Amino acid sequence: MTPAQNRCWLAALQGQGVADQWARIRSRYFSSPQQASPPHSEVASIPLLIVEGIIIDETSAGSPVWEVLATQLTPAKVKDITVMEREPEGLYINKVFTGWIIITLADKPLRKVLRQTIKRSQQPLGAN
Repeated sequence: MTPAQNRCWLAALQGQGVADQWARIRSRYFSSPQQASPPHSEVASIPLLIVEGIIIDETSAGSPVWEVLATQLTPAKVKDITVMEREPEGLYINKVFTGWIIITLADKPLRKVLRQTIKRSQQPLGAN
């Protein structure tokens, strides 16, 4: 997706309800581990996806957190989806700003599963 197409995609995403937003986000970020990693030329135009403070990007595909989100996240578990098309005033990012999609969960059990998954993935191999 070109930067112009990405801006149009974000604008369209912003004007939809949660169920439609989630369907578009799911198809772009969670299709499958092989499809979720775009060609290198397209990486620069992918908006940053943040779910409960967890950054999901092109390197997340296939990770335990990605798997949890891909299999367990549904529109019913989403409290809010915020789409930011423009860089916040006074914020410096060391890359081209391509937009942010911030998802806040309403489902406490899913938040707990995410925290546990992150904790397990940060433990060194062989640790109990």
